[in-house]
Amino acid sequence: MKSQVIDAYYLSSGAVKENSELIPRVGRMSGFLAANLPITFALLLAPPTMFNTIFFQWVNQSYMAGLNYANKNDSCKFTTQDMLKGYGVAVTSALLVAISLRKMTSGLTKSATGTRLLVLNAFVGSCAAGSASYCNTTSMRQAEITNGIEVFSSPTLSKDSS
Repeated sequence: MKSQVIDAYYLSSGAVKENSELIPRVGRMSGFLAANLPITFALLLAPPTMFNTIFFQWVNQSYMAGLNYANKNDSCKFTTQDMLKGYGVAVTSALLVAISLRKMTSGLTKSATGTRLLVLNAFVGSCAAGSASYCNTTSMRQAEITNGIEVFSSPTLSKDSS
């Protein structure tokens, strides 16, 4: 009875994939805020150096790639090449946007302090993270987009119950 209650909890909490594999807490959508909040603060509050820009964009996209991987649909088969390609596209897009914007705003950030610096960091970080998150999701989930996924399967329902 106890195992049935635990199984029901996992199923209802979205902590289990369709193959009954447990999704790690940091990979669940409910864990996104807690895991991504420190990364977001780092993107906003770290000094606007090129190293910080590259490092925190890489950390952000690495986490997002892990989140996409943990939540992928098992009815669609992914290859390691699919995952590496998606990760590469995501990180590259984040870095291209972040470095370009950081260079374009470098004259403004040299003398900026307080709110102005925060706004500039938010602009660079948000544009880079937003465009890279789009690329991350579409490229890492390309196999699902191309091949489709199993939407509904319920072998326990009988025709009499409808």
